[in-house]
Amino acid sequence: MAQEFVDVVTALWDSWPQDSIVMNRASGTFVDESKLRIADYQGKWYSTQGLLNVPSPPQGYPVLIQAGSSDPGQDFAAKVGEVIFTAQTSLTAAQDFYRTVNEKLLAVGRERGSLLIMPGLSPILGSTVEEARHKERELLDLIDPQEAVMMLSGILQTDLSGYPADGPLPDISDLVEASNGMKSRVQLIMDLAREEQLSIAELGRRLLGARGHMQFVGTPEQLADLMEEWFNGYGCDGFNIMPPVLPGDLDDFVEHVVPELQRRGLFREEYEGMTLREHLGLSGPTVLVSHKQQVHG
Repeated sequence: MAQEFVDVVTALWDSWPQDSIVMNRASGTFVDESKLRIADYQGKWYSTQGLLNVPSPPQGYPVLIQAGSSDPGQDFAAKVGEVIFTAQTSLTAAQDFYRTVNEKLLAVGRERGSLLIMPGLSPILGSTVEEARHKERELLDLIDPQEAVMMLSGILQTDLSGYPADGPLPDISDLVEASNGMKSRVQLIMDLAREEQLSIAELGRRLLGARGHMQFVGTPEQLADLMEEWFNGYGCDGFNIMPPVLPGDLDDFVEHVVPELQRRGLFREEYEGMTLREHLGLSGPTVLVSHKQQVHG
């Protein structure tokens, strides 16, 4: 279904080639109709016929971002994605994921590095470590333990209300395979609970705070160290910054972390383009889709 959806939307974006827009006021010509491509797609899940009701964007395609770390998700990202949004919380796991994804790119005829890997990162910053930890405690204390358990039960699709909230996550060996949800996310959650020995309530609070992604607590310089280590260690190509509180925590990141990254030569000082595609250093659309055979002029 996801592949069909990509086929459909790319066929529609392709219905308006960049050189089809004339916008000649003198002749009253907006578009060269001979260059338009009628999208004629008939699939199992989707069908469409005609032109998109607006011209394609300056980027050609919006950036195609796939979210999720399961094997099917990685395969799909390798075929059609330009960015993969993932949730590893340790450098070792991130390096394994980075290596696997790039191998999958080669397997489908794409170059290494053509799919940007960007894990989520939720930073809690302070001028000192203790200040950052105090902010973290304040945020976690706002989360009711029962709400945390209820949320975690929903994600894991297992009723945890019968277990002590201050006790460990129960060992349910078939939890991942039994899940109808995001299997990769369930596995990451179980790994996090085990590695950091979190109680059910602590785990639920952590997930509500960082939405299941890596949470950092410390100073701007320490965060820059972590980001540099992950980037130079082939754990990622960048990060999706997820501030716990907006706009304050985003302001802190921009004002204190970005200058440190710039000082280290890890972040731009000027934008080189006007679109997200250009900001990410991506070329024109290179997505591998099958709709080309289903579009006629």
